[in-house]
Amino acid sequence: MKTDGHVKIETEGTERMRVIANGNVGIGTTSPATHLDVFHTSAPEITIRGDADNTGALCFGDTYYKAGRIVYGHTNNEMEFMTSSATKLKLGANQVDVYKDINLASGEVYKINGT
Repeated sequence: MKTDGHVKIETEGTERMRVIANGNVGIGTTSPATHLDVFHTSAPEITIRGDADNTGALCFGDTYYKAGRIVYGHTNNEMEFMTSSATKLKLGANQVDVYKDINLASGEVYKINGT
């Protein structure tokens, strides 16, 4: 429903989401301060879900939409932190891999093994 220069979505008479005139989207707030503003009074969460044998990613970009990424691989239960499409840090169930440099051709990896 559009009112007063914004669009709002309600369920059972309660506003749940709003898009204001500048394009900011608010979930749980009527005055979103950023492009996507999620608010909840206790523990807000944003979920990225996929099949058990795939990956989910949160991508950061400039002219290249994958300039930085946080990727979770469901198959191996690993999380990778990447810049310029290269893995910089990988967290697994029992290990942490810290990559020394952008050029991984040498295969050098610092490993800190857990127990």
